[in-house]
Formats: sequence, structure tokens, C-alpha cells
Amino acid sequence: MIVVDENNGWAGGYNFCWGGSHSSRARRRIAAELRAVELVLRAFLARSSASKCIATVTVGIIDGAASSSETDDLTIALDEIADHFSICFSPAASAALPGRLGAN
Repeated sequence: MIVVDENNGWAGGYNFCWGGSHSSRARRRIAAELRAVELVLRAFLARSSASKCIATVTVGIIDGAASSSETDDLTIALDEIADHFSICFSPAASAALPGRLGAN
């Protein structure tokens, strides 16, 4: 996934996985590809007249099963997503209405 936020001068490239879904070999390949995405995206945006305001480019692997205490420089755990993207999540409607799921 590629994200471009011109209002905040930021862009990023991301891969999604769930813990254990990638072997260590696949993980190294994905990490190398993300580093390449970072370089190419940065160069592309620097050449693009519409995206001259992009000052920051980041990449990461969003891992749904990672613990924030065990992440490396590329891994973003679920509990770190809001901080990484500077967004707030409101509780899901199903969480606000306990007992509602599965009721007929």
C-alpha cells in the first residue's frame, strides 16, 4: 500500500502481514523491497511537481500479531498504528454494543 498525505508533507509504503505468515527469508525480501520502495517513492515525489511538499517518506510492515515490545525498525504493531499515522480510532460499533453480535 502506498499512502501520500500532501497536507502533512508525508508519504509511505506499507506491507501487511499477520504474525508467522512470512518465513524469515520472505521477511528479509519484503524488508529489502520496502527499502527500495522508500528510495523510489522519495525520488518520484521529488520529481513530481504536484508533490513538491512531501518532506518525509516512511515504510513499514504492519503486523497484526506483533507486540510493540518486540518490533524492529520496520514493524508496526496494531497498538502502534494510531501513533505511526497520527490518527485516532473510535471504538467500533460492535464494541459499543456488547451482546449485539450474533443476536437474531
